[in-house]
Amino acid sequence: MLMRNGQVVHVILYGGRGGGKHQKGSDVELGHLCRGIVSGRAQSEGLIRGKDFEAVWSHQNIRHDYKLYSLLCFFLEVIAKLAPQASWEEEIPNEFESGEMAGFFRVLSNALVYLDTPRGEAAANLADQLALFVSKLMLELGIFPLLERCVLSGTVLTSQTSMGLLSEKGGFADSKLIAVGRSGLSHTPLRQFLIQVRETRYPDFVFSGPLEHALVKNLVDYFLFHVHLHPFDFKTLSLVI
Repeated sequence: MLMRNGQVVHVILYGGRGGGKHQKGSDVELGHLCRGIVSGRAQSEGLIRGKDFEAVWSHQNIRHDYKLYSLLCFFLEVIAKLAPQASWEEEIPNEFESGEMAGFFRVLSNALVYLDTPRGEAAANLADQLALFVSKLMLELGIFPLLERCVLSGTVLTSQTSMGLLSEKGGFADSKLIAVGRSGLSHTPLRQFLIQVRETRYPDFVFSGPLEHALVKNLVDYFLFHVHLHPFDFKTLSLVI
């Protein structure tokens, strides 16, 4: 489970409130925001006991759309690989405390609420939702691409400049300065999208138009490069892009 402080904890839950004959979903499901009681460490190392967990927020639309659910699973897979494991001392830390990694919880919770709303479902395809999530996460991690100046020449970039995103340089460069064969599709629309992401809160974000699939893939490649992961490290990435 991901706590509000952005750390992951492994919990043995007693009383998950399963649906039984009424086929109602359990309170404890992927993507649910839950609240409960933690009663101390269990016998196994790294596990704690929890009880009386209930869903404070649960998605209503994602669970009925396998595409949205696939994207939810990818979001959770990303967080599971990046969020640090909680280290327990003599006392269990307050899960509502903020910390350096609290951005993981903030981005994930905003992403799931946004995705579950009618606006989130209809405003963009899965690739665009993926781009928004990845971009917000990069802001929290401090690996957001440089947007204002060319990373090769230092000159100011404008919306009229044809440019490419260079992962190894951490930002955008004028296409004329990129080696032949590397420039390909202009990343200017992607830069405009990232400017909007940086300046707009997640709940207030409105997609101005769909991003080309290739641009979203380039953005994901940039993200994975900077977190030292590979597409093959994820089971669900191929389902959403």
